[in-house]
Amino acid sequence: MTETVYEMPYALTDSETQNGMKLTCKPLYAGKWRVAALTYSLVQGMALGAAAIGLSFLLARQFGDVPGDAGYLIYVFFIIFTLAYWLLERSLKKRNAEIYRTSLLMQNQTLVLSAAGITFNNAHSKSFFDWRDVSGLVENSEMIVASLGSHGVVMPDRILALAGDAADIRDQIKGWHSTAGRGA
Repeated sequence: MTETVYEMPYALTDSETQNGMKLTCKPLYAGKWRVAALTYSLVQGMALGAAAIGLSFLLARQFGDVPGDAGYLIYVFFIIFTLAYWLLERSLKKRNAEIYRTSLLMQNQTLVLSAAGITFNNAHSKSFFDWRDVSGLVENSEMIVASLGSHGVVMPDRILALAGDAADIRDQIKGWHSTAGRGA
């Protein structure tokens, strides 16, 4: 009986990279850590909101707009600060994904999936991850991610489909991971 091996070219899109990064972090912030992360986000959001309101008030005062008169400039500045923060945060996350995706390591990469594990090959290097090193699998409708602590291997259905039926390959991945977890 021959061993099932799936080999495919591996090149992620920006969107796949960003979604994969989100899924990779999902197991890191489960249970009480999810509450901690949400609380942190809430506190950060409140602090940023208070800072934006304060700066908006100061700028509005500089332009002679005093809350109580019309007070419209404070709202305009608040909206500007909020949009600027959102755009900067989004741009930084997109840049992080772009740097990862376009790094030399990711150029001309080949992904090989087998019962032994996950292998990446390019002209200069080779990386191997045994299924026993995969702490968990996280999925959404577009991809499956093998979680390796704070890192992950993002396997979009689009890429899996280059080697066969994406749903069948996902099932095979789950089977390999499950078998490795039992020490078989």
